[in-house]
Amino acid sequence: MATILLRSDGKNPVIGDDMPVSFTVTVPSGFGTPTKAWITFKRSKSMADADSGVVQKSITSGFTVSGTTLTFTITLADTDTDDFTPGKYFWDCQVKDASSNIATVVPDGEVTWIKGVTDATS
Repeated sequence: MATILLRSDGKNPVIGDDMPVSFTVTVPSGFGTPTKAWITFKRSKSMADADSGVVQKSITSGFTVSGTTLTFTITLADTDTDDFTPGKYFWDCQVKDASSNIATVVPDGEVTWIKGVTDATS
């Protein structure tokens, strides 16, 4: 079953808005100290990461590990989604540790981006 991404108020995210995406996940077995996490958005799962229209945002700090629980937040800036068109996108989130092990902590995300009414940015 897909992990649906919504804003903190339970509504679909708006193209061009800032949006923090917070994660609380179980640390994979044998996983070391987290050094990087990234979230990737694609209109189609068949798109390559380098394709136009793909958004990938990463962090290299801000990780908290408590027992087997890892928490962190990746914030999308207003400009990160400027080139999106309204509709369904697929997303996932991966974490990398100090030994370069990579774990996909959210493998099956879906999100429906909507266009806001106001275009003003200042």
